[in-house]
Order: sequence, then C-alpha cells, then structure tokens
Amino acid sequence: MPFPAGTPGSYAVADWVSLEALRLLKNMLEVASIANFTYQDEFSKDFQPGDTIRVKFPQEFRVTDGFAYAAQAINRQTTTVTIDQPMQIAFEWDSIEEALKLERTEAQIREEYILPAMVQMSQEFELRFMDFIFFNCNNVVGGLDHIPTSWDVYAQARQRMVENAGWGAAQRRLMAVTPGMMRTMINNSLTLFNPMDEISQQYKRGSIGIAAGWEWFETMSFHQHRTGHWGNFATLAVNGANQSGTTLRVHAGNGDVFRRGDIFNIAGVYNVNPRTRRSTNTLKQFKVMETVTASGGQAVLNIIPPLISFPSPYQNVSALPANNARLTMWPGTALTPGQEMNGVLGIGLNNLAFAMAGIELMMPQEGGVVNLARQQRDPNTGIGIAIISMFDGILRRQINRIDSLIGFGRLYYDRCAVLVASSE
Repeated sequence: MPFPAGTPGSYAVADWVSLEALRLLKNMLEVASIANFTYQDEFSKDFQPGDTIRVKFPQEFRVTDGFAYAAQAINRQTTTVTIDQPMQIAFEWDSIEEALKLERTEAQIREEYILPAMVQMSQEFELRFMDFIFFNCNNVVGGLDHIPTSWDVYAQARQRMVENAGWGAAQRRLMAVTPGMMRTMINNSLTLFNPMDEISQQYKRGSIGIAAGWEWFETMSFHQHRTGHWGNFATLAVNGANQSGTTLRVHAGNGDVFRRGDIFNIAGVYNVNPRTRRSTNTLKQFKVMETVTASGGQAVLNIIPPLISFPSPYQNVSALPANNARLTMWPGTALTPGQEMNGVLGIGLNNLAFAMAGIELMMPQEGGVVNLARQQRDPNTGIGIAIISMFDGILRRQINRIDSLIGFGRLYYDRCAVLVASSE
C-alpha cells in the first residue's frame, strides 16, 4: 500500500504496511493505553459473541457474627463491553496522479501516508475513550469555575480512590490534565516531577513524569462540559424517601435542566468503603446519564452508580436518601442560579476503571481489483487495523481505506476513576 501490485515501487509482501500502522497506533496511545484489555479475547471466540459481552464481577460477601449457619445468596454483579465505535480513514487518487506524483519508497509511504493516518487515528481513539470516561465517571474533585492551583486537589483524587479501595489495585495510575492545569502545577512544583523512562515513553509525547503517585499526561482530548441550569438550587431535593437503584425522583423547578454528564450529591447520603462498608465521611457522588428537563416541579434522573444500602454486600451508601434531602449540583463548583457553566475535566484513573476491546473485520480476498487486503490485531490489546487498497475501473481511481472497530465498557469506575474539574 498504497500502490497496486505490479506497479513500480509496489511490494510483493505488504504485511509491513498493516504491521507498521498497528505499531504506530499502539505506541501513540496516551490515556487510552491505560484501558483494561482483559476482555478482548471474548470477541475472538469460534462462535459469534455479538457486539456486546457481559462481564461478571467477583461475588461480594458479608461476614456474619457467630457460628450459626447463615447462607448468603449468590448475586453476581455484571457489566457490559460493547463494540460500537467504527473508525475509518479513506483516500484515493487517479491514474495520472499515480503515474506522475505518488511516492515510491517504503520510507516515503510510511512518512507521507501511514504516519499521518495513525496520528489522526490514535487521536480519535483518545477522544472517544476520554468521552466515555467522562460520561461514565461519577467522582469529581476541584471546580469548574477555576483551574486547580495546588497539589491538594490531586491529593483529593488520590484520597477518593483510596477510600473506594481503588488506589492499590493496579500497577499503573494515570493523571491526565489540560495544558493549563499542567502549567499551573509545573510553576508551583516543577521539582516534584520525576522523568519517565525515555525509551518506553518515546511515542507518548504527552507524558510529563511521575509525581504524587501518578503518571502524568498532558493532553487536549478532554471532554468540555456545559452544565445544566437550575433556577433555584433550594428547590432541588429528593422526591420520596428510601429510593434505590439507578433512577431517582427529584423535586426541581419547571424548566430546570439536568444535563447528561452532570454530577451531584445528596445530603445525608455518604460514600462507604467497599471493604469495610463504613462511611468515608464524604457525600456519595452520582452521574446523570440522560438529559432531563423538569416538568410539573419534578424530574426522574437516570444515574450511576446505583443506590445500594445495607444489608447488601454491594452496599455503596451509608443510607438511602430521605424525602426532601437536598441535592448539590457539581459539588466544589460555585454555580450561579439560572446560568450554565463551561469547564473541562481532567482524569485520574487506573487500569481497572474502564475496558477497551477491538475486533477483527471481514476482509476481501486479494486478487482482481483488490490489490491489498491486510489486517493486523494486537494480541495484547485486541486493537486491529485493516487496510484495503483496490482499483475502481469505472472512475480509474485507486481507492484506499484504513479501518478499526473498538468498544468500551465500565468496570470499577466508581472505585478506580476520579474526574478533576477545571475552568476552560
């Protein structure tokens, strides 16, 4: 690729093209490199798994007091990983361009076609993965109304993961921040950053170093969030006591908007450590999963994580919400009634928070008008790159396409990921 077989400068064995594309793509991934790729083999079974696989979490138990037999029900919690992110880069040229202008050597093809294509493809991986993180992470520290200016905010992110039993569970812990957030931290504490190994990080240009237990990355791939708007925060309250699960009825002003991605806490509903089931003295935070406009003085919110109380072994709150318990939208941010606010969200996480998987695509046979059809799939991550080059005899053009198909899933998102809010 990108030349038809038999033309000057073409290669009888073209596997190097797809291999090089895959190598470049994999090495360019920054935040996405910390995704959990454990489940990618589930999409390589002899039978067709479909576009979604169901992942079971380990059973949780409670310790009962005394020796009297007290059996506990088996109640495995599950999550899903869905392959639903197709990506493509396509380009073409006509016969005159091929004869007079196209590059001929392997080095030229790499520099002029493969490298820029993989730069853009890796950026798309990052953008989609970061969007998935934002819309599926319920913990937040900092505020949308200011850039964090001290290490304490990032220490709060670490504290949240420790309280949720998520800090020591993985080998890598990554903190991704905006250039503005990084500039502020470097100005304050440059000497705290220890450089990463040069060879292993040569393609990860956003890597800064290690500090405060985090591997730091600087990136522009963050989701920029616009909050909902609420006319009177005093009206935001729980509508009905002891609600549990993934929906929450609330009182709100007519026309109030709870936007997908908004985060809130509830008065009196505290987070609990998943091992001790004791309160961490921090109000539990919840993510709004669908945009809702209040009508008739109320709204029904779809939320994560679900509200689960004692005696479930999956208990995540100190108590279910009381009737009329107050909601605080975007805790840590000074919101103004009736006004929306824009901000960006950094992210601290480890490799147990979110899953990524890839799948092999159907490929045509080489021969005839199909000059090249090669696919490579990384055995460790499941990420695949498929390249097809074929001749269009009607328009006398060479058509080229590079494709990849991936998907994401929530794993231990509540324990192992924390957003860091900042102004734009």
